[in-house]
Amino acid sequence: MTRKRTLLSALILVISMVYAFRSYTQEMHPPMDEMIILAPLPLSHTHHNIPKNSSVHESLVNAGVEPQLIHDIVKATRSEFDLRYIQPGTRFTLSRMPDKSIRRITFEISPLSRLEINYSHQVWTADINDIETTKQLVHFSGVVKDSLWGSGLEQKLSPEVIVDFAEVFGWQVDFSREVQKGDRWQLSVEKLMAEGRFVGWGPILYAEYQSKDTLNKAYYYKNKKENIQGYFDEEGNSLRKVFLKSPIKFGRITSRFSRKRFHPIHKTYRAHNGVDYGAPRGTPVRAVGDGRVVKIGRFGGSGNMIVLDHVAGFETKYLHLNRFQKGLRRGSRVNQAQVIGYVGSTGYATGPHLHFEMSKHRQIMDPLKVDLPSSKPIPKESLAHFKQYIGNVSRKIASTYNVEGTDKPCCDSTVIKTKKSTAD
Repeated sequence: MTRKRTLLSALILVISMVYAFRSYTQEMHPPMDEMIILAPLPLSHTHHNIPKNSSVHESLVNAGVEPQLIHDIVKATRSEFDLRYIQPGTRFTLSRMPDKSIRRITFEISPLSRLEINYSHQVWTADINDIETTKQLVHFSGVVKDSLWGSGLEQKLSPEVIVDFAEVFGWQVDFSREVQKGDRWQLSVEKLMAEGRFVGWGPILYAEYQSKDTLNKAYYYKNKKENIQGYFDEEGNSLRKVFLKSPIKFGRITSRFSRKRFHPIHKTYRAHNGVDYGAPRGTPVRAVGDGRVVKIGRFGGSGNMIVLDHVAGFETKYLHLNRFQKGLRRGSRVNQAQVIGYVGSTGYATGPHLHFEMSKHRQIMDPLKVDLPSSKPIPKESLAHFKQYIGNVSRKIASTYNVEGTDKPCCDSTVIKTKKSTAD
């Protein structure tokens, strides 16, 4: 009898322990139909712009941000980005909880990146995130009626791309004097898009310019391993030469080199040892080649003048400038195509123009007739890769240039940045 009672007591104890454990587990882990799932509360967004002549602090206050909160986010962003350098016109977004408390502030600090400031666990943190970007290969072509500039604008080409196109052939074509009616041009360039918005232009991948019987072609090629970057023809010859053909991108020649020219001020016949380019006052003047400033200042009838010393005894002079580029002085080093001054009419000048001279070992030369060698071509060991590259570019252009037999250019999109922003 005692043994039966002992067994019964043990059984009761076990059953009690089972029920106690089940009750405990149900309390800690209720059934799915009894669980409460906490979903993140939705944020509401308001968009703002920093007005002209306003500051970030003032704009945030006007958008309803408390001064103490502004102090906190300025402190949080200091290691990533100084908010004092955000420019007027910058777009920013405030993201709020249903109780109107701010949980995120986003600044569009550039077309390709945004500064995101988030509040989490009672702490503000800041990150700069790239915006997912795509590139589209687009094509333009035209026929010159008056000038390359006018022809490009007629085809809805961006002024920025027109200038880049002129730079591509800056060593082959003098767009101040060699452009003729009927010249043809075409180019393929990368158009950069971010979240459906146009944000800029990439490099011109292919370009050509045809004048009469001369056809110039250019392929953009970049090889980081071999430290090669620039424009080359189909054979791998560099389009870059020791000197640019013109110190002004789109000026017009008003007077040529001559051993005997009637001077409009002195009313006598005398040598004209350079080329005059007519252009509006303030037009940028470029160094035609790498060099060093040996003279800079005002020199009598030459007005404001810069003289550059180049390789192999070459020297170039730029006269009648309105002003010099800031920071230049005697001994300064300049690079090819660097702006060194601006067109003016100082000294003996009847109107705004640039007088440009070139000499070698002090022997005066006609700048329009100087024949100079090109820079280094593609190295032999990289030529096979270059040929393969331009073949791929040519096929890509051919496949995207026409759509279903029409002449309308189309686009080929490829993601070039994959780091996506967390902004909504």
